[in-house]
Amino acid sequence: GHDGTLVGGPLWTTGKLGQGLSFDGVDDRVDVAHAADLDTYPLSVAAWFKTSSSSGVRGIVGKYVAGSYNGYNLFLNDGSLCAWYLRDDSNYVYDGSGCPFRLTGYNDGQWHHAVYVVDASGARLYVDGAEKGSLGWTGVAGAVSTTEPVHVGCYPGAFGGAEYFEGAADDVRIYPGALTASDVADLYELTVRYVDNLGACAGLVPCHPTIMDAVNAAASIDTIEVFPGVYHEAVTLPRLSSLVLRAHQPGLKPVIVAPPGGGSAITTDTGQGVQIINFVLEAPEGAGVWATSGLHKALVIEGNLIKGLRGIDASGYGCTVRNNTLLGGSISFPTGTSGCSIEANRTSGGGIAIGGWRSAFDNVIRDNVLQGGGITINEETVSRNTVQSNLVSGGSIAVANVHRGESNVIEDNVVRAGGITLNGIFTDTTIESNFVSGSAGDGIVVGVSQGGVLIRKNTSIENGGCDLNDTSNPSNSHNLWEENRFGTKCGAVP
Repeated sequence: GHDGTLVGGPLWTTGKLGQGLSFDGVDDRVDVAHAADLDTYPLSVAAWFKTSSSSGVRGIVGKYVAGSYNGYNLFLNDGSLCAWYLRDDSNYVYDGSGCPFRLTGYNDGQWHHAVYVVDASGARLYVDGAEKGSLGWTGVAGAVSTTEPVHVGCYPGAFGGAEYFEGAADDVRIYPGALTASDVADLYELTVRYVDNLGACAGLVPCHPTIMDAVNAAASIDTIEVFPGVYHEAVTLPRLSSLVLRAHQPGLKPVIVAPPGGGSAITTDTGQGVQIINFVLEAPEGAGVWATSGLHKALVIEGNLIKGLRGIDASGYGCTVRNNTLLGGSISFPTGTSGCSIEANRTSGGGIAIGGWRSAFDNVIRDNVLQGGGITINEETVSRNTVQSNLVSGGSIAVANVHRGESNVIEDNVVRAGGITLNGIFTDTTIESNFVSGSAGDGIVVGVSQGGVLIRKNTSIENGGCDLNDTSNPSNSHNLWEENRFGTKCGAVP
């Protein structure tokens, strides 16, 4: 879910599972910009690597710079495989040496799979599906807090010596959680299946003629890469965990999924860690992605162009819906959701809607451009949600029918065709630094509340304004209105 930048000129090459990168050991690396979820804890880092290097301290993958005592690192020291996890100079999983674990024999020029897992019990290092060593915590277990980028193929500083990896790497992954021994074994056995309706797959195997042929042959953890073309089939993903379905070499030519008989382009049943990435999905009578048939965990829908009546219909928790463009339809979670990131999407025919069940909490809705609808959260319990830096041109931001709303933040949004409305019981909720230029009767509306809503530094112009419904409720006097600028529609501010 995070893009990397090639630095120094690493070359694309045949990897273990598909395309990998070749590093020259001099100045080649990949940088992935810091993000809070890359400092996750517990943590699992996985990578395929191939090297013959026998000298120098050379990074494979890490979020660490030498001397910082803050971050994690999987690296080589004179050809031995090493790893550590450091919160600071008192709390760490580290044996005090320059190469914790010191696993030898994996610089033989062959592909090897390394997985480094950190949780409250300490750390475990797996190679080729088997645990090879473990270390316990010194001090207090917990997350790192480094803002260093993730580096692939480089250990910055590296004791002042060679820091660049010499060899090849493929399928680098960082998981927000501790993989089990069974998970690691499955990941080691992962198969990449290729789909090409022309039957070639550029010589890669196994090669399937249709997407569903590959899906029916796949197991959990497998990856299916689809070559460019038009695939007239409805894709249904079964209950498989961590199945990745993605376009092969995205950006060159599109991979179009267009079901011939209508309906949804891609349907996924209950699963964990399913990813749908970089497709063109044409479903004029259904959804581009329909994932509401069960409870999903860590579903990823990213980088797709969707031409669908319903856009994205999803459910579950811990999901990522990012960088999609919807030419029709909405991003909808009709049964609620929690812990989801809905970021940097663009819509021209709908908005973002969460509602119809019981709860929405710990969601982030950020940096979306919505030209055909607004943002609606309609749940009984709405807590710890962030709605931030969205451009809403086709509707309002509305949080309604809430029986319990706590610690929500609505900030830095631009709302051009509606207003911002809270309706229900809210405490410790903030509406701040938003710009509203809605139509008559819109603006900022705070409905029945237990108080504790802070409305600060907002600007509402044209026909928009502010309104406080149910002024007979004495608890509304606990809401704070500070430093707002309102148009003529606004009456006396409490």
